[in-house]
Amino acid sequence: MRSTTTLLVLAAALSANAEVQHGVIGMGIDMFKPWCATACSDTLSGLYLNCTTFEEMSGNHHGMKVKRMDGMDMMMGVTSAECRASNAPWLQTFSYCIKSHCDAEGLSTKAQEKYWQKNAAEGMPVPSLTEALPATAPTLSVEDEAEWLNETMLANEAAWTTDRRTIQEFAEVERDHSIFAMVSMIVPVAFSIIAGLWLIITSSKQSTLFNKTRAYFTVPALFGGRQSQPLAWNIGYVPARSTSTIITIYIFLNIIFNCVDFRSVQPSSWYTNRDQEMAAYVGNRAGVLSFANMALAMLFSTRNNPLSFISGWSPTTFITLHRWAARISVIQAVVHSIAYTADFVSYTSPARYPSEVKLPYFWWGIIATVAMSLMAGLSILPLRRYSYELFLIGHIVLAILSLLGCCFLGGTSHGQVERVPGVDGVVSLKLYPSRHFNTAPGQHTFVYFPGLGRFWENHPFTIASWGVDTAPTHRGSNSEQIESSSTSASDVDAITSSGSSTGKEKEIRVAAKAVKSSDHPVYLDQFYVKCLFRVHGGTTSSLNRALASRIPSTILSEGAYGGHSPATRSVLMHAEHILVIAGGIGITFATAYAKRYADETAVSSSSTQALMPRCTRMRLVWSVREANLLAYVRRELLPTPQTSNERSLEYSFHVTGDSNGTDKAQRRMNVGETIDTMLAKGKKIVVLVCGPGGLADDVRGGVVKANIAGYDVELLEESFAW
Repeated sequence: MRSTTTLLVLAAALSANAEVQHGVIGMGIDMFKPWCATACSDTLSGLYLNCTTFEEMSGNHHGMKVKRMDGMDMMMGVTSAECRASNAPWLQTFSYCIKSHCDAEGLSTKAQEKYWQKNAAEGMPVPSLTEALPATAPTLSVEDEAEWLNETMLANEAAWTTDRRTIQEFAEVERDHSIFAMVSMIVPVAFSIIAGLWLIITSSKQSTLFNKTRAYFTVPALFGGRQSQPLAWNIGYVPARSTSTIITIYIFLNIIFNCVDFRSVQPSSWYTNRDQEMAAYVGNRAGVLSFANMALAMLFSTRNNPLSFISGWSPTTFITLHRWAARISVIQAVVHSIAYTADFVSYTSPARYPSEVKLPYFWWGIIATVAMSLMAGLSILPLRRYSYELFLIGHIVLAILSLLGCCFLGGTSHGQVERVPGVDGVVSLKLYPSRHFNTAPGQHTFVYFPGLGRFWENHPFTIASWGVDTAPTHRGSNSEQIESSSTSASDVDAITSSGSSTGKEKEIRVAAKAVKSSDHPVYLDQFYVKCLFRVHGGTTSSLNRALASRIPSTILSEGAYGGHSPATRSVLMHAEHILVIAGGIGITFATAYAKRYADETAVSSSSTQALMPRCTRMRLVWSVREANLLAYVRRELLPTPQTSNERSLEYSFHVTGDSNGTDKAQRRMNVGETIDTMLAKGKKIVVLVCGPGGLADDVRGGVVKANIAGYDVELLEESFAW
């Protein structure tokens, strides 16, 4: 069986499936738990399904999605969440693996169901774990070299056991990293508290013990009587005997913590041999401890250090502790870098090292390590005495570089910004957050564009769509301009209306024409969210100008926020007909509901995670000025309309901009008639609206009239105002 539990796959699984947790690993954050279920995912998720598509990597057909055929080389399989959610062999095999293995380990049914719903299809609605189980237990197991899963099977037991042991051991070693880091931070803080208590006690009482302690431990220099005077050749100062003792204990603990409690699990689904495994563990341990000691060094260097009020120690003592904490942090950073470099060169591929160094995580790590080393080297006493101001400026600059390197060491989130072709002042934003979160209609994210000047400002944007990019690519930079290959008004072909009188609905068919664009990055198995906004003043205007001049812009996102409260969720869960009305850029609110409804229809509306389980008809009505914006939204954001006896998804569009000489009034939405089309006695109807204030007020009035007429209609409004 193909190995699917590489570091890359498991790292992606962590970001894709982890819920929001707080704390550190082992204390608030549980890595890979439940291990029995994660091992099922690792050993099965790499198998191709009959709905898997393949990216052809040949020069003639790069990027073409095709079904796998004999003789095709250089193909990369892509199994989408939609594919998994509707594939019976996958659902039955995965559910049986979780149930059989986790029952044996005593994991509760509730915990199994929680993991299943989040991971069976990347969070898409799926049947419950019990419903997905096969009617009869499978008898055939996945073979070692298998690539396809075309029927319900047992997971390969040897592969499951190996992965189960690997991820548990890795998680426990990571927990040990956290524990040792916490202890290394707590010990110096504890000593400062003890020192404060000692001063309080000894100042109020006289004792021979206290006198002897002061005479031989707390007051004297370490040796020779020199403490405030530098040593020969200005190589530095010798701390007091008590301070030296604390520093010695601190150094000893860090040495011990860097060397103990490493356990090897072989065979491993991650590492080829014990040496590679140990190199990774030692590198990780040194990196975590380096971060902890860096935090201590920063604490000890602050002017308003809270420990100075507790301990009674002088600023000189804390500066001494700052230097030693920083030195230990630098040494551990160097050990981390050496271990990871040796691990990569020795066990991966020396030929790949030059290209690996160019990746952001690698060179940010190099920057951080070099900056920290320079800080330590340039802090020697002779240089400080020669020009303290120069030392201080260099120290601050290198500290900033170190912190930036540490922040970006784990990788950065990405974003794509592009103008919507043929539409003036509308920008599309595709964000790749650093973690996967459960996305739902009605959510928004706050976005920062620090490269545009006012780095402190952020703007809320509604999440219009979401998904997982799974196509490999070698395309360009993180933020580039889309070529404005405009889609003209002729690209939207009107097919007629059900009448020509004022207020009659005009149906629109969108011709799906290709849009030329500059190369954009596509990140393998990377969760994304899409936003769409119209440019006004301030930051959005600056962003629009930046796109025009091809200036790349850094993008930071925060969130997601919002979504539905239990009260509004209850309204949607009981709705039988849903009408979504949007005006202008308010379509970003509406598309999320259409996507969620289509996703639920594709699998099972009775899923335990379904937002609209009873809804049999959804209709989205949109009033928009620009035909090109309609074409873009239809192509990029809206799912395909669905018509069936059980659940239907319908669209109606009103293009109000000048086109074909039609009177503008004839193309506007008649809100009253639109609501009337959804009314039915005995049905629970929900109307959602997002758009300009005038449209929202018209919809509110229409809902009031419908309720007066005896219909059961609820209104949920999303305001443009912030």
